[in-house]
Amino acid sequence: MDGRIAAGIAVVGAILTGRSICGLIERFLVVAPRCRPFAEVWGLSTMLGLGFTAAAGFVWSDMGRALNDRYSWNQVIGGVFFGLVAIVNAWRRTRGMAPAPPRASERTWLVRSPQIIVGLLIGWALLSSWNSTTRTAAETQRIEAKARLIYESGTIDDRRLLESPPRLPDPRQPLLLPLLERHTYALAGGPTDRGVRVWYGVIYAGLLLSVAGVFTRRYSPGEGWWATVGVGLLPALLTGESGSLAAPLEAALAGFHGVAVLYLWDAVQSPPGPERRRGLFLAASMSSCGVFVHHDGLALLAAVWLSWGVSALTCRGQFGADLVTEPTLRRLTRHGVGMLAFAAAAALLLTPWMRYRAGLPLPSTTNWAGRDLMRESLVALTYRALVSGVICWGLLRTARSAGRACLAGPVLFLIVNLVAGVGALKLAEKLTSTASTGIQGVLTFLSPIAILAIASLLRRSDNPDAPDFR
Repeated sequence: MDGRIAAGIAVVGAILTGRSICGLIERFLVVAPRCRPFAEVWGLSTMLGLGFTAAAGFVWSDMGRALNDRYSWNQVIGGVFFGLVAIVNAWRRTRGMAPAPPRASERTWLVRSPQIIVGLLIGWALLSSWNSTTRTAAETQRIEAKARLIYESGTIDDRRLLESPPRLPDPRQPLLLPLLERHTYALAGGPTDRGVRVWYGVIYAGLLLSVAGVFTRRYSPGEGWWATVGVGLLPALLTGESGSLAAPLEAALAGFHGVAVLYLWDAVQSPPGPERRRGLFLAASMSSCGVFVHHDGLALLAAVWLSWGVSALTCRGQFGADLVTEPTLRRLTRHGVGMLAFAAAAALLLTPWMRYRAGLPLPSTTNWAGRDLMRESLVALTYRALVSGVICWGLLRTARSAGRACLAGPVLFLIVNLVAGVGALKLAEKLTSTASTGIQGVLTFLSPIAILAIASLLRRSDNPDAPDFR
């Protein structure tokens, strides 16, 4: 089978698998009184599907079972079946739900134009990554090498993966992307260069749809889609192999980390109950996927956890959804319990990988972790510098104009997360024997969070028709 066709089948199967997981979450954790935005449903389905597809293959192989073509086809067929069942069940359930309140602004160019821009960005990312056959970056060559070894041996316990030859200088590098590429090889009937890089475009699409959906639900369609345009135009996330502006692994981690922070930001604003528990579980799941993508994911997970505690203490547990009449100690206690639940969920999800990782040898060199410096055109460098400058100017300008609004719980959480992320990455550099992610990697990981912070600061204060999911 042609690699591009196999990649398309793999992506559809993974997304529908994620849609079935979303259906289970909505059924057992929370039942929203109104339909969630279309973008949020499919953005979350995309990210959950990618994480589950790779994690299921890892656990299956860790149990001693063979990762062969039959397993991949069964996974795709099962994902498609249960995904379609979830879609039908959601359609039946939402027929009796109250529709979202009408907004006149939804029919104006202020909403339609950013939707068109986001659609073009997603289409460009998917097509460019789907058609890409070249691997100029050493980082993508290492991913391909690991994917081929796993496909040929049918297991993650192959001795060649446990050693540290020159071509695989990092045996401890997480396996989410190699397992997804192996999944494509299995459906294609063998290793191929066609279509396997589509996963980077799918992660980019999942991030944009998630931002659009959550911001639309929290604020308004105009604010949600324009914030998504800001995230989509970040040079740190544009990862086409030809003229690449970012390292693929770093951009993939930025996608999962961005969605994790997004859902935790949404959870702390929700009142105590099923909606908050849903957000905590999704944030823990996305943070765990980030750890399974890149070694710096663990530092970012710790930064997310600490930023929640610092912001809760600073604003006395008042994020907008908690009852003002409640004692401060009760609000802080509730957030403390939530932090423990978040940490426990992430630890449970990461247990198989961390146990496997503990048995792997250390890297053969001390300079493997840094991003390989690729030759970049002057246009790419100028574009990155301009966008980085605009982000810094936007943060300073909006912070100055917002005044005390910066101290509001949700905005403070995002700002503290930026600072904690930089600190955690630099601390990991000092404490580990491996070289760190450079400044470009830090910008890649945290640029989406900066855009979310700017959008939160610039949002309209008068939005009485925002949908209520309490």
